[in-house]
Amino acid sequence: MTRTPTLPIEEAVAFEKVNKFLNSKARNSESTKKGYSIALSHFLFFLKNNTQYNVETILTSLDKKEMNVYDLLDDFINYLDNRIDVYNGNTKLSEKTKAFYIAAVKSYLEKFDVEILQKNSEIKSQCRKY
Repeated sequence: MTRTPTLPIEEAVAFEKVNKFLNSKARNSESTKKGYSIALSHFLFFLKNNTQYNVETILTSLDKKEMNVYDLLDDFINYLDNRIDVYNGNTKLSEKTKAFYIAAVKSYLEKFDVEILQKNSEIKSQCRKY
């Protein structure tokens, strides 16, 4: 039985801005680049299934304030909390993995000038453990 890929990793890394971001992370290590690729693939999967955006068009929407970044991150956290890997014994993501994915997405958004205030009470209440 062959496993169908559940994450659009190749699709995510094909975006110009994602590739630029990942290459900047690869300066540290290829392992870091791989981890960030997986995180952004989760983000792309979430966006495709819950919004009209992808990992590049969301940047414009956030820049124009058409979407609230804190609401977006909160919804992404909910997606991660509820995600079950049916190909891995119906397991959920660990808290450490979720924290890494959230940090990776925040880093990506900030790289392209999406302001995320760490002191904002909304993000603190939603992302406290991350």
